[in-house]
Amino acid sequence: MKRFNRLVCLLTVCAAFLIILVNCNWTPCSYLAETTVVDCSGQRFNRIAQIARLKAPISEFYPSTIGGQIHLLNLSGNAFQSINSSSFSSLRHPETLEILDISHNALMFISPGAFRTLSNLKILLVNDNQLHALDRLSFVELESLEELNLDSNPLSSFPDGTFASLGKLRRISIMSNQLSCDCQIAHLLRFIKDQQVQVSDRTVCIFPHSLRGIEVARLSVKALKRSCGKGDFNPAVFDLEPTSRSLVVYPGDEKNITCKVSKSNNVQMEWLKNNVPLADSSRLFTTYYNDSEFLYLKLSLNPVIWEDEGDWTCYVEQDRSVLRNTVHMTPVLVNTLYCVQEWHADEKGEIIWAVSKQGLVTAKCPNGPANARAYRRCKYGKWEIPDTSRCAYTSPLIKHFLTLLQHKQTSQYVDELFRIKRRPIEMSAYETRLVGWLIGNATGLSSRQMLAALNFVLQSEFVRTELNGNNCYFAV
Repeated sequence: MKRFNRLVCLLTVCAAFLIILVNCNWTPCSYLAETTVVDCSGQRFNRIAQIARLKAPISEFYPSTIGGQIHLLNLSGNAFQSINSSSFSSLRHPETLEILDISHNALMFISPGAFRTLSNLKILLVNDNQLHALDRLSFVELESLEELNLDSNPLSSFPDGTFASLGKLRRISIMSNQLSCDCQIAHLLRFIKDQQVQVSDRTVCIFPHSLRGIEVARLSVKALKRSCGKGDFNPAVFDLEPTSRSLVVYPGDEKNITCKVSKSNNVQMEWLKNNVPLADSSRLFTTYYNDSEFLYLKLSLNPVIWEDEGDWTCYVEQDRSVLRNTVHMTPVLVNTLYCVQEWHADEKGEIIWAVSKQGLVTAKCPNGPANARAYRRCKYGKWEIPDTSRCAYTSPLIKHFLTLLQHKQTSQYVDELFRIKRRPIEMSAYETRLVGWLIGNATGLSSRQMLAALNFVLQSEFVRTELNGNNCYFAV
């Protein structure tokens, strides 16, 4: 009997301990105003977990450990990277939460229905995160939401219907350094006007250049709907010098990249870093100049620093047309033993040279013959010119064109082109580029011959991005 009584006593103590454990607020968060305000800011949480457990990592946040009917939950200043559809489903009383602050985190993704259990949420603060895009259903079922702050996220556009379920929304702010005011946000503007939502004066256009700094709320829905796909700016030349799609640079060195576009009226040019417009400084600046044929915008980095890694884009705009040409910049040590991944294309095909140690690197010839290899040397972090001499040509057409360049007179280029009679739409990107060079360098052509040649090559599906030459270059 004594043993039985001890067992009952032990079970009673354990049950009491579990009740206390479940009902107390097992979390480093602070509680204010009789636990209606819970402050979990700056706790270095990086994950929202559903089931609390002993010896759990201190980096995990457990909504289930928060007791009481809370009014405000502050999760700002942590390191959350995503909010999934069940992140807040374990809150004991989700229906009482009215203010949720998840600002100043590292959010890159919000799942569809992430807040669906927060039926009475009125204020949602998602500012100062890393959201590049939103799912159409990210805010679904937030029917009581009155205020939404999306400031300082690299958002450029929104899927149709993103805000459709926010019938009570009264205030919104979307300050973004990448916001594009075109047809892709027309539905947002219509929602704002139909619902009479107050938009912060920080919500301004960044692109296109002609609307930069204009408040979104002042725009016309009809004008935005007409803003996509209506341009006809097709410059003969739009190129970067150097022309490589990827550049290896060395911290401490100076690096210049020049964007060149055919001269035309009302052309705006600027450089973007990871799609964000650049602001000139003493280290990083742009120089605009022109001659009789071209407009130039030179980007100068002096000195190069490690933070310069990323995509650098020359952005060109004329009226409703927008063109972009991008190069990826990778800083490395001067004496590095590795070369970065690089794409290379020539008359033998396209090869992606993987990250490689210093030395001779081989790759399979893309078009044969069997067991044939291309060779390229990686030396002090730089790729040398590849040796593709053992590889077959991409097509008989390219081989014929190259032979033509070596042995024929320039006046025969176009005659040979028509003699081959290959359908233009079947030409590869490299073939299109080569044909463009032939046409651009042909001599003694009549106007009729030139028009026929241009009409031929313009039918290629690659003409907008690949056709070029010293005197004839077509690009997006």
